[in-house]
Formats: sequence, structure tokens, C-alpha cells
Amino acid sequence: HTCLPKQWGRRAFRSSGAARLEKKPWYYEMSFIFSKGARQERARKLKEEATRGRFFELNEIKENGGKIFEADMDILDLKDSQAITFPDVEVWPLVTDTGEEALTTVSLSDKLAGKVSLVTVCARDIARPMVNTWVDAFSKKVSPNDRLQIVQLSFVEGALYKLFRKMLLRSIKGTMADDQHHQVMVAFADSESFRTKLELKNRLVAYVFLIDAEKRVRWRGCGYALDHEIKAMSAAAASLAHVRTGGKPRR
Repeated sequence: HTCLPKQWGRRAFRSSGAARLEKKPWYYEMSFIFSKGARQERARKLKEEATRGRFFELNEIKENGGKIFEADMDILDLKDSQAITFPDVEVWPLVTDTGEEALTTVSLSDKLAGKVSLVTVCARDIARPMVNTWVDAFSKKVSPNDRLQIVQLSFVEGALYKLFRKMLLRSIKGTMADDQHHQVMVAFADSESFRTKLELKNRLVAYVFLIDAEKRVRWRGCGYALDHEIKAMSAAAASLAHVRTGGKPRR
């Protein structure tokens, strides 16, 4: 039910020593998990699962291979309804900028500010191979510079997983290449509100976005990266990076 390393299955994770000074006691977490509001939310999700749940999503992937929509062939105009400000969420970096273990969350919005970002979104681990096709292609096709960055956003849903956050982050780190550790941001939160804002209906599919320096969505893709979509992504990234320098977009 979440974007966890396969070897973990339904197991979970928790917090670091220094952060314990800031966190609520364990019984506070448990009281929240079993509160009336939490029970009502679980009931609502079960109802949603019955109408548009995992089986529906799996069947949709079987029909289209995860290609819910074709990637944009050009940069989205700022007047386009899809060119919204990318939703913010509190995330745990896999490592800090200095390569150390993170002791607190950061704002995804702050992470995106001032740079052109390729942001991948993974709500379930089944989508991880799809994410890799976009990240690998971007790394190979787009010349690295200080105006561009990759952000791999993963959601870990379920209050119980928060109890084992520290172990989870270490496990994810062990499954990622060393040069990608600084790219990974993990949100220990329900993804529904985030996905609704971006119209990401199938949780088993990877989604990818190019976000401009003002944190606006300027290009979208999903599923496995196709050759013509990679070309479009590369051109859009180069154009947005050029805008960052003060020039006009290249078409």
C-alpha cells in the first residue's frame, strides 16, 4: 500500500535520536491511529477502494501499460489549466546536502524554488521501474548544471509506518544508487490530497513533471519513458533552463 522497498512488504520505519526531542510520545501516535476521525477515514478509503481500487488500477495498467496519458510534446503555456503551482508537502530527505542523515523534514516547495526540476512521483513500489526510465534518460540526455535538479518523491502512507521511519529511510537508501541519494524525498503522508491537485488517479503509475524556477508545472509525463517523450522532456528542460538565465525559451 505504499512506495516501500520490495523486501519490506508491509513492514515499516521510525525516527532518529535527535528528532525524538521534537516528536510526540508513542502513545500520542497510537491515540491518533485509533481515533474516531482516523476510523472514519479508513472507512472512506475502503469505500473508495471498492469503486476505484487496486484491481481497477491494475486492470487499467494491463490495458495501457501504465501510459495513462501521452507526455506533453512542448512546454505548457502558463495559461494552461495544468500549469499550476506544484503542491507542497513535508518530506524527509534521504540524506542532507552534506550526505548526512536528515534530522527533520523540509518543505518540498522550498526544495524546488529557484531551479528547474524534474520531479518524479511514486505512490506505490510497483511504479519504481517506471521512475527509473525517466531519471536515467534525464541524466543521460540533459547536460547537468546548477540550474537543473532531479527530485524523486516517494509517498509512504499509513500512520503505523511513521513508527519505523528511521529504518525505512535506511532501507530505501540501500536500494538506491549512491549518486541518487540526494535526489530522494520521502513523504510520510496520505497522497490523496496531493494526487487530487495534480489529477493523478492511478496510484500504481509513475508520474513525472518539469517544474520551472517559480515552482509551476510546465511539462508532464507518466508510465514508462518512450523515445519521443524523452526527446520532448530533454528539449523542454533545456528551454526552461535557458529561461532561468533570462533569455527567451528555445522552441
